[in-house]
Amino acid sequence: MKRTIESLARLTSLVRKGTLTVAVATLALGAPAYATTIATPFMFTASDTADLLRCAAVNVGSSPVSVKVELVQSGGSVLRTAACSDPLPPSFFCLTNTPGAGAIGEAVYCRVSFKGSKQNIRAVLEVIDGRSNTKVALPAE
Repeated sequence: MKRTIESLARLTSLVRKGTLTVAVATLALGAPAYATTIATPFMFTASDTADLLRCAAVNVGSSPVSVKVELVQSGGSVLRTAACSDPLPPSFFCLTNTPGAGAIGEAVYCRVSFKGSKQNIRAVLEVIDGRSNTKVALPAE
């Protein structure tokens, strides 16, 4: 009982000094912003330099969602990151793309990180030709 009272007294002292508040605020602010991640399978880029890779995500939910869209190379290095609206409104999409020549022969995948349920975000990795036609599309899971 005496130890509990001493612990509470020490805790009260830390709160009065502001030390505990700063520690709790630091922990809260340092938490990751994106709790859910979906990704496509890898796709090897073509040698056709007119092609580009596109990673796109759409908010199919009824509420705005914070979203990060990335094209990622084998090994984990991020090739390109999208500048999405934060939060992304319902029915809006966010995408990033890069010329195929920027990653010829590379294994690349689309990674989408966001807050919320996987049911609210759909994503795809596409190869787009020089005439803006989709050659291949891989959905994210």
